[in-house]
Amino acid sequence: DVAVVGKTATIPATVDGMDVTAIAAQAFKKSDAKTVYVKAAVTDIEKGAFKKAKTKKIFFYEPAALNTVAKNAFKGANVKVVGVGGSFSESAASQLKKAGASKVKNNGTAK
Repeated sequence: DVAVVGKTATIPATVDGMDVTAIAAQAFKKSDAKTVYVKAAVTDIEKGAFKKAKTKKIFFYEPAALNTVAKNAFKGANVKVVGVGGSFSESAASQLKKAGASKVKNNGTAK
């Protein structure tokens, strides 16, 4: 259950008592959400999750949890990915860039 208010989407840490651990394939495909806040300890971003999305910034509140980013997760999107108050692993940062993120920033703030 992603909460969407205007052009902002928030992925919660839990849904119905279950931990959120992935952003599914095509979850935000062609989405109009300009900003996405990931409050969950997401470990995986699946293929095409943000394909052709209008999303400009994605803020991860638990960046160290991210392990796997599928190829083309951000295909056709121009998105900056920010780890809030922490860092992505070197492997995750590399995967984010290879998947099409325009920029990856560690220890950022949610602005």
